[in-house]
Amino acid sequence: QPTGLACYQTATFNTTTCSWDTSGTQAPLPTGLECWQTATFNTTTCGWDVSGLQTQNIVNLQVETSNSYTWSNDQTYTSNGTYSYFDTVACILRILNLEFTMGLSEELYNSITISPNPTNGSVIITLPSNDHGKLSVYNSQGQIIFENSFLNNGDLVNLSEYEAGLYIFKLSVNNQLFTNRIVKN
Repeated sequence: QPTGLACYQTATFNTTTCSWDTSGTQAPLPTGLECWQTATFNTTTCGWDVSGLQTQNIVNLQVETSNSYTWSNDQTYTSNGTYSYFDTVACILRILNLEFTMGLSEELYNSITISPNPTNGSVIITLPSNDHGKLSVYNSQGQIIFENSFLNNGDLVNLSEYEAGLYIFKLSVNNQLFTNRIVKN
């Protein structure tokens, strides 16, 4: 009997030709796979193993307006919430956590500083004397790299462990949002 047969092959002896006839074909590649899935033929089970996890891109966004926000899928949203769509070009599930906030009053705006800009690492947050704030710092891809839910006047944010580039500081004080772009050298 022949050796080295694939799991889907069989051999029968042909008495007319006095030799072994081999038959059998591998099952076809599965159809209907999602763009994030791959199929590998498993010689132990003699079938196709399908694997892969759907990739997600989560964006947390505070918008300083009470009107609307148009997202990358060309949909316009007018209320707080979590929205998602599947981007077939990039093969990724995009998720948006959207929150509308009030703009910052001029008085409060003039009493807040985030400096120095540009910075080599440490950034100092100056708030009105008795106020506290919530700070979120985002990298240029929109990922949160730092959060402090009880920020005090004079607190430091250390960016020295992060790469050079643009960082977005979003500071919420008295239910008002202050946004500033900081460049790290």
